[in-house]
Amino acid sequence: MGCAFVIHMILNFSKPEDNIDYSIFKAIHINKLLSFAKSKRNKNATWALCSITNICSKREDLIPNIQVEIKKSSGIIKVALSYSISKENDQKLVFEALEELLDFDFDDLAKEPFELVSHMDNLAWMGREELFVKLLKLRNMNLAYCLCDSLVVYRAPKHKLNFEIGSINWWLDWFKEYFESKSKVWMFIDRVPSFISSNIPAEKRSEFIKEFNNPKSKFRSVLIRTVLKKMDGLTIGDFTEETITYLLEDMKRPQSFLVGNSILSDIATETFVSEQLIPRLKNADKIEGENLKKLLGRIGKNHKRRYLLE
Repeated sequence: MGCAFVIHMILNFSKPEDNIDYSIFKAIHINKLLSFAKSKRNKNATWALCSITNICSKREDLIPNIQVEIKKSSGIIKVALSYSISKENDQKLVFEALEELLDFDFDDLAKEPFELVSHMDNLAWMGREELFVKLLKLRNMNLAYCLCDSLVVYRAPKHKLNFEIGSINWWLDWFKEYFESKSKVWMFIDRVPSFISSNIPAEKRSEFIKEFNNPKSKFRSVLIRTVLKKMDGLTIGDFTEETITYLLEDMKRPQSFLVGNSILSDIATETFVSEQLIPRLKNADKIEGENLKKLLGRIGKNHKRRYLLE
């Protein structure tokens, strides 16, 4: 494991009583960490940036070394270095650097080391939601995943964020493109729909549900695997009878437990179980039967009761 990782672990997880002596750090150490951070092939780049952030929070006299490098940099490394010397209540430099990404063409953007975004876990997006959406709409899956990751998984924003995402079809087209491309960036199709489902106004949420209730929608199979799968608070009343039938028919396909069943398990009531699901077991083939049993097991956990004896 590299020295940058060790420095980060010591500084980040030390306690006040450990009395870490930050005076030992000199410009030569910052310059070495900078060389790690700027190297696209160095696996310690993120840890180097974390270390720089930790050091500069205690040694503001070393910040000018970073400022010199920021002036010579562009793209994600400029964003990351700006974050490393910014205070949480003053991140103007970071967001100015992020705005510069909007001028990158698609191919140049694809070459950026987006993994460096992962160390920026305290970005204050309140009041900058429009920029966030513009960055997502650059349509780069890696950038989108990295931006959404910290919001979805690692922290809850201090203030409720509401993002105006525009036409839902734009996003659904992108998700559809992901599935058709057989992309391996699976974190994208997990994090971005999760972010959307948790940070949109009620009326936009209703648009996604309405689209799913449309029998002629070309996005049904996309919605069932993305936004609706991640949406909290859905009830059986949100869906038409035809849509419920669509969800039930989905269980005739292999591995549907990973798709439609996740929605059914959240919205199913005891009445729905007794009137719709258990009766289907009698005439179900092997695939549907196995999916139904898995579904009933999951619903049983939600309802804190057992629907199958076997």
